[in-house]
Amino acid sequence: MRHSVPQAASPPQGKPKASLDCAAHGKPQTIKIKCDLSFKWQGSHFLKEEIAITLNIKRLRLNAKLPYRATADSVGYDLFACIDENVVIPAKGRVKIPCGIAVEVPQGFGAFLFARSSLGTKFGVVPANCVGVVDSDYRGEIIVPLANHSDTDYIVSPNDRIAQMVIIPVLCPEISEVTELNKTERGDGGFGSTGKGE
Repeated sequence: MRHSVPQAASPPQGKPKASLDCAAHGKPQTIKIKCDLSFKWQGSHFLKEEIAITLNIKRLRLNAKLPYRATADSVGYDLFACIDENVVIPAKGRVKIPCGIAVEVPQGFGAFLFARSSLGTKFGVVPANCVGVVDSDYRGEIIVPLANHSDTDYIVSPNDRIAQMVIIPVLCPEISEVTELNKTERGDGGFGSTGKGE
């Protein structure tokens, strides 16, 4: 028995909140997705501040679909399988699925690839590396390694939504080696040290 992904819905008509400006045909080109973020690191917390960043996206193949947010308040951009024919992920197996795009993540941010809840909960198909990390200096193709944890083969069809990409600000502090760490009430209490339940 094989499962197939429900066919991905077409992007909503008109311009979504994240504006896309591209030609439907022609050579692969750079696409700009603009969005507003509200954050400013104030030592120990984020302070609201309106800023704008641009995420440049380049189609590597003409049949690649651009990421988009399904609703105005969706956090993740859906990623689509850029394949020419169905690909089978065998039961308990793993397959790398290309998206046909490359991204230019702004410095100070990372692009994180998360599972789609429907694929994970209904079919047991999730990213093999749990969460993919796209660094701001990476310019290669976005490829999602999918793992099928179920007992049945799973079929990925062209243009299926296979993951979601979330752009998140990141901190990269300098590393300082010390001989002692500051003391806390918890100390080195690890797994299960805080108890279970109430």
